[in-house]
Amino acid sequence: MILFHLLDSSFLSTEDTTNLLTTYPALEELYAVVIHLANYVFLWINDHNPSWATWTNIDTNKPTAFLAYLFQFRMDICLVMRCLGSNYTAAHHNVEDVITWISPCIDSTSFHF
Repeated sequence: MILFHLLDSSFLSTEDTTNLLTTYPALEELYAVVIHLANYVFLWINDHNPSWATWTNIDTNKPTAFLAYLFQFRMDICLVMRCLGSNYTAAHHNVEDVITWISPCIDSTSFHF
């Protein structure tokens, strides 16, 4: 994580960046992905999806969007979840099972299920 922020800053010269990347092949791959996703287009976020509640699977484009957003917002996962989370974050949950599981912990006079 620290290396990502170091590479993302303008602290290192081009030569220093090249030297750092050659020390660890995985870091060089990460940097290549950062550069590749730097121009990721997020315009699809503005498209309203009226059938979002019927989704049963995670959109195959979401993982790439999450990674691109992480890089563009300097690894701030809170911002990423706020912008891209939507039903992606709960797509695997069965709401009725969750309610059944947490019901004993909730005062039944406060909430109606």
